[in-house]
Amino acid sequence: MKKQSLIIVFVFVSLALFLGACHSGKKLAKVENQEKIVLPFSSSNYRTDDRYFRFVQSHESTDLSLAKTRAIMKAQIGLAGTVEVLLKAVMDNYTGERKIKLSEMNDKYNEISQLVLYRNLKNTHIIGEEAYVNKADKNYTYWVAIEVNSNDIYSDLVKGISSSDKLRQDFDEAKFREIYNEEIRKKEAEQTKIQYNAVQ
Repeated sequence: MKKQSLIIVFVFVSLALFLGACHSGKKLAKVENQEKIVLPFSSSNYRTDDRYFRFVQSHESTDLSLAKTRAIMKAQIGLAGTVEVLLKAVMDNYTGERKIKLSEMNDKYNEISQLVLYRNLKNTHIIGEEAYVNKADKNYTYWVAIEVNSNDIYSDLVKGISSSDKLRQDFDEAKFREIYNEEIRKKEAEQTKIQYNAVQ
């Protein structure tokens, strides 16, 4: 009985090793047939962090000037979308935590966040630019990285809320800051997995 058990164990171990070798062989073949591409501005310096919201985008055109203009425009649209989603999450979580149920109050918070968003997106800065030309078809690809200061956006939000008589009465800035920082941390974690959220 003991000998039979040892044989069964041996068979299972051998089978597991065989299947493992086959599986790893397939993976190796896939890697060998692929070439790694390093995208421009893919380091952590070009991702959102606790100080800046950042976005990277590119555009291809036969005209270099057009490629640059479109890349910047697409980056600004992408950054606006990123910040808008984050601010909505902040406002929803804050009003939920504070149990603010009046639709008028919620609308006011959202109105302030929209005004702050559009006002601050005018202050975006280009932090990286690279242009490439395809020698075969003479097409240009322009890459751009932009950023906007997250602390400026936060300060503007607090200023907007504090200037409203209705919102100022029940405003807990410590809780608001906590939620704001938490949403930024979530965005940072997301960007470590996905370096680009480009809309071509």
